[in-house]
Amino acid sequence: MPPLTIMLKPASSLCNLNCKYCFYKDVAANRLQTSYGLMTHDTLITILSKSFSYASDWFAIAFQGGEPTLAGLDFYKDVIALVNDNNINHLPIHYSIQTNGYLLSKEWASFFHDNHFLVGLSIDGTIHTHDTYRKNPLGNDTFTEIMKTVDLFNQYYVDYNILTVVTDKVSSSIQKIYKFYKKKNFQFLQFIPCLRPFDDANSPILLSKEAYKSFLCDLFDLWYEDIMNGKIVSIRQFENYLMMLKGYQPESCDMTGHCSIQYIIEANGDIYPCDFYVLDEYKLGNIFTESFENILNDPVSNRFIEQSNNNYSDCANCEYYFLCKGGCRRYRQMAISNEPNFFCDSFKSFFSYSVERMNLLYRMLK
Repeated sequence: MPPLTIMLKPASSLCNLNCKYCFYKDVAANRLQTSYGLMTHDTLITILSKSFSYASDWFAIAFQGGEPTLAGLDFYKDVIALVNDNNINHLPIHYSIQTNGYLLSKEWASFFHDNHFLVGLSIDGTIHTHDTYRKNPLGNDTFTEIMKTVDLFNQYYVDYNILTVVTDKVSSSIQKIYKFYKKKNFQFLQFIPCLRPFDDANSPILLSKEAYKSFLCDLFDLWYEDIMNGKIVSIRQFENYLMMLKGYQPESCDMTGHCSIQYIIEANGDIYPCDFYVLDEYKLGNIFTESFENILNDPVSNRFIEQSNNNYSDCANCEYYFLCKGGCRRYRQMAISNEPNFFCDSFKSFFSYSVERMNLLYRMLK
């Protein structure tokens, strides 16, 4: 049996924020049931029992939402207890959680530290860019409260990284944002482009192709200058490009050129292949009735993977295909012309701008 990574949605699409661009709110709106509520104890027991029957070498559990902390701290204490009871083969366990960090307490921070959680904390730059789209349900700003969570995480020595959604506003302010992140000693950064909603070509585009190109080039300049001055800031996307230049597979699935089965498990036990596609048509079954072996060989799984293959003939002749791989399937679905994916021109311009310096970094690392 292989190592196993699963992603749980313990609070389904429930959230205590109302971010304008939320991709999972859009996913939930495109299925028959928008929310499956909170995960029950029986569902959690079944997930962990079947996971330990399948996994070998190590077992990783990621929690995401919605906002996964809405399941409550007692739910996560239950997770720890059940993992300890079921881990009869003493597999290494890796916990991670993606949270908006809104109104978290010192008890949460202590729990994350004591149980070795890697926490992804969503922050969209400075107060001006963050509060543009990341509001609470009453429409109030949230940045100040998130900074209180940052202070708690530092106080309790929580391992955390920063996830920033890239919008036009973030792109135009990336120098200020990068400087602010360095001032706050945020050393592990992820930037993901804002997605257009499903099946809505008329929806406002919060990240244009031109803005994303500028963002990538400007951020790379800042990152490269720091590296050359011996100041290392980890930016996941750029580090993956260096891995690919060295001949390794990227660890980020959106950079492989095709999909794989990610085992996303909703609060009611329904299983899906990808966080972007927790949709009725891609449901792989339910954890109460299916095994991980069956899920991997399910016809829906095979169809999902086959549909993700890049069939654009122009990509094969692109000098940057070895770094782009045609882009994430979700970016391809956003395309509004005959281009391989919505950000195709953005990536081409960025690679043309940066590839020589990436090769220099690669040689330095080698």
